[in-house]
Amino acid sequence: MERKMKITNNNQFAQLVLELEKNPALAKGFSKGTVPKSQWQDIASAINALGPPLRDGEGWQKVWRDLKCKVKRKLVHNKQECRATGGGSYKQLVLSPLEEQVANLLQFGKQLNGSRCSQKWKLHEC
Repeated sequence: MERKMKITNNNQFAQLVLELEKNPALAKGFSKGTVPKSQWQDIASAINALGPPLRDGEGWQKVWRDLKCKVKRKLVHNKQECRATGGGSYKQLVLSPLEEQVANLLQFGKQLNGSRCSQKWKLHEC
């Protein structure tokens, strides 16, 4: 039996970020117990209203984890590029507006650069 890959559309990603901006603790994964499951189900119903693909709360939670991982991986790569010495080309990755929203929501700047990082990202500067 072959599994069909579900491809999330841009409107669903945007709605996911909007829903999680309302609850930053849930976005960061700080909630415990059964409350997050019901919150994820509420988020799922709001996102599923935008059309296929349809997922349950756990499915959208996995999409969120994957998006967070992708954004953080890009930011770590960019930080490594800033610290690189020697020749070669400059290979920083550009973040989309949605990815910048995720980075700001999760405060990845503080995690990667310490508390001295400003609230607004200066993504293209080293």
